Order: sequence, then C-alpha cells, then structure tokens
Amino acid sequence: KKYSDKDSQYTIGLMKVMYEKFHIRNSLACPAFYDYVVNMESYKPIWSVFMMGCNKPSIFNPHTYYSILKECFKGEVLFAPVMGWNSYQIGFYNSNFRHFISTDVIPSTVSNCDLIHKEYLNQHTSLFDEPKTIDTYLCPSEQLGDSFINKYREKVDTVLFSPPYFDLEVYGDGEQSISSFPLYNNWLEGYWEQTLKLCKAVMKPNARLGFVISDYRGNPNFCNDMCDVAKKYFNLDETYQVKWGSIKMSRVPEKQKNGNLE
Repeated sequence: KKYSDKDSQYTIGLMKVMYEKFHIRNSLACPAFYDYVVNMESYKPIWSVFMMGCNKPSIFNPHTYYSILKECFKGEVLFAPVMGWNSYQIGFYNSNFRHFISTDVIPSTVSNCDLIHKEYLNQHTSLFDEPKTIDTYLCPSEQLGDSFINKYREKVDTVLFSPPYFDLEVYGDGEQSISSFPLYNNWLEGYWEQTLKLCKAVMKPNARLGFVISDYRGNPNFCNDMCDVAKKYFNLDETYQVKWGSIKMSRVPEKQKNGNLE
C-alpha cells in the first residue's frame, strides 16, 4: 500500500530520495534514533525506524468498526461496499449481525475473506447458535449492477464503510475507482454516487447507512462534497467524530494538531 508517489513525504517518495540521492530525512538523524541506527548489527531495524516517520495508509481498526456497529446500528444483514483490508469482516464476527455482504477490487483482499471465514468456522463451537454467513464479490461497487440489486433488493439492514479518498491512497492491484475516474468530479459521480444508489436499492426502508471520512491535504472540501452527494439519496441523521489513537511524540504532525479525527 502506498500514498500518491507525487508527494515526497510519503513512503515511496522518501525511499527514492534516500536510495537515489543519498539523502535521509531528519527523523533518522535526530538524537532519538541516531545511536540506534549507526550501532545496530543488522539493516532490518532501520525499516521500522524509517516507517515511524512516514505518512502511510491506515487500516480501519476492527474493534472500532464493531463498536460503531454496536452503538449506532442494528439488524441482521450488513453490507460494506469496500472490504477495508478485511477489518470490517473481523468486526462483523464480533457483532450481532448474522450475514455480511462485501465487495472489493483487490483480488488478495477478496480471497482472504474465505481464509478468515474458514478460521471463524473452525472456532465456532456453539451448539445453540448457527454460524454467521458471508457473501463476497471481486468487483468495483459501482459496477455490481442489476443482478446484485435484484438478489439483495431491500434485504440490507445496515451499510457501514470508509470509502476511498479519491487520490489519497494508490495501490498496485485491482481496478481502483481512481483508475476508472481520474478526474475528481467524474469520480464523485461515477464512483461515489453510483455506489450510494446501489446501497439505496438494496437497503430496507428503515435501514441506516454510515461512512467514515475526513478532509485531507489537497482536498479540504472532501467531506462536504461526499455528504452533498449522499444527501441526494439519504437524510442526514447524525454526525460523529472518530478519534484515532497515535504514538505519543514530542513533535506532533501538523495534521494531528487538532486531533486525529475522521
């Protein structure tokens, strides 16, 4: 996983500078790390030190996903239009929901669903509780189409996910939405609006939908843009803040000075 390689502060950009220009970032030369780096017996620990100072993609905490489900949603059938690196699935197993439907564009993420479900079934020992079930798809959510809608029409109680942040994170596998819609306005219409329309079609009349987003550097209007599209199909019920934990350091990154919130 990587952020856009256009930004020198992201992992790929920092590695290119270090190995092509022989420049190292200041965090590797500061007193906190200097002795550790120059005295280590193996090159391997330098990777952990290097990554501590990099901006990198986040993976949604499965416990947080479960907690949001528990506090804000109810029902039996849960739909996630992206898989969140399988973290939503793990959160689902701990919830009261009985059936999980999800899709993603990265083949390895989808295949991992089967491995995780087999492990869940191996650990399921209750004689009084039927095991939970899942349906997974390798397909962009905006392309699931009529067959998907006809199969699940008005069967979903809850939709909960964190959608892609347009061009913030770039991956090497799968048919990413930004590949299909490289222009922002086209992406809002082609990916985001079509995904919401699909969700609306498969949701029960009283079902609830939630998505986790935040503004980010280079796109300070992202939240408003995403919510404006959502309001075409859903009524805004409530807005919450998710505060993510982070390593306590004396130097606080600019983006976290007001809290690491989504």
